[in-house]
Amino acid sequence: MNDAAKLALQRAREAEIVGALPEAVLAYDEAIRLDPDDIGVYSAKGLFLGRRGRLQEAIEMFRRSTALKPTYVDHYNTGNMLHALGRNDEAFVEFDAAVAIDPSQTEGWCNRGVALYALGRNDEAKTSFDRAIALDDRSVNAYHCKAILMQKIGDKSAAVAARRKVTELAPSAAAYIDLANALRDGLGDKILWEPKGVEEQIVEALDAALSLPCDKKQHVWCWAEKLLRLQRIA
Repeated sequence: MNDAAKLALQRAREAEIVGALPEAVLAYDEAIRLDPDDIGVYSAKGLFLGRRGRLQEAIEMFRRSTALKPTYVDHYNTGNMLHALGRNDEAFVEFDAAVAIDPSQTEGWCNRGVALYALGRNDEAKTSFDRAIALDDRSVNAYHCKAILMQKIGDKSAAVAARRKVTELAPSAAAYIDLANALRDGLGDKILWEPKGVEEQIVEALDAALSLPCDKKQHVWCWAEKLLRLQRIA
């Protein structure tokens, strides 16, 4: 990118920071005019448009970038915009192109799985989430997404395992509540109590949630569910 285009992008970012959005648009357009063959100017304007909620215009910018030079980041950015618009068939194509360019990107595989999940292609989605986890076994997002998929298809043990991993990597009241819900999924009216069994594990997850900062709704739900479990056990 030439120096004049860089200065125009700097002015665009400064204008956005202070809320001078029309001036920001003009500066982004000037950067494109000054260096129309540099993918960075299109990518920068695309991100700006995405931040402003102008998703279709953002897609057009990212596609102008990838038409000049296909890159992981702008295929990924395009996929994110398309997913936000609910156009998951197109989003999958973009995420697939992104990981084809750089297969080492965890979030690319994760978002590819999200698009596949939205399309009902569950086996392929699981493969994509597993690939993300293989690349980074500390990816909270990948485990969270895999847990949602596993619960949907009825694989309780895999869902619970993924939820436990989330609580290990990023403990929060919400994460422990998700674990409790995964544990109680499918129980119905059955009471399956044994020492360290599923009922007790639910109570432990609820206690962990209550020990962490939680809002009023979470607090009430945890206590109500804990009392129900203890009553069932008793």
